[in-house]
Amino acid sequence: MPHPRPYPRCIFCSQPADSREHALPRWIAKRVSPDTNIFLETAETFGPVEMRRQPISLKNHRARILCGGCNRHFKALEDAAISILEPMIEGKRTIINVDAQRILACWGAKTAYALLAAAKPQLGDPVPQLLRDFLRKHGQPAPWVYVAYGRGDGVARITVSYLPLEDSDGNQRFAYNTVATFGQVALKVFGVVTPADEDAFGVPVGRLEQIWPTRAAIVDWPPRIPLVGESDYRDLVLFVPLLAG
Repeated sequence: MPHPRPYPRCIFCSQPADSREHALPRWIAKRVSPDTNIFLETAETFGPVEMRRQPISLKNHRARILCGGCNRHFKALEDAAISILEPMIEGKRTIINVDAQRILACWGAKTAYALLAAAKPQLGDPVPQLLRDFLRKHGQPAPWVYVAYGRGDGVARITVSYLPLEDSDGNQRFAYNTVATFGQVALKVFGVVTPADEDAFGVPVGRLEQIWPTRAAIVDWPPRIPLVGESDYRDLVLFVPLLAG
């Protein structure tokens, strides 16, 4: 495949994105199904959810989104996340303390930003650079980013969307939204492009455990909440976890 000239820019540091990186880390595919080529059920949308017509291979969902330096920078995060996510993917019991929640929050946000960036040009660039800078510099998402995990049903899915929000006064803002299921894990990352002072995150409708902003010192996994299956996946995608704003 010929190299683009000029290269797209790295989503974290604006250097040339000189390699095609996996939007959903390659190790996920190896652990979900090492012997088969699973295709993602995906949607890349603005507004209402519509399933993508052309399938994407779980192990080959790649795009020019990172430079070599940022790829190396986040390797330690990937290594730390693997040891926490592996038992979650397999549905095994594990205890997720505050430190592990921070790692899962950082990994979830980084993965969501990569998936959103891989959806260009359909979605443009919905995540503010301020949030990507904050994640790289501080090793955690910004306080106004929502990250939650639930129990998946074993089906690989990805939905990325850029959603219009309207408050009671008719003012419109926009939010970015990513939902992914892989193995027995469901991930949702949500954020408002221009947050308001009164924004606060609410409790989802019984499908997710919020880990960022952190609420509990310990999360006992798997949680006693229903699986995120096909019948309620759309509800999870459309769920807006804002109490106000």
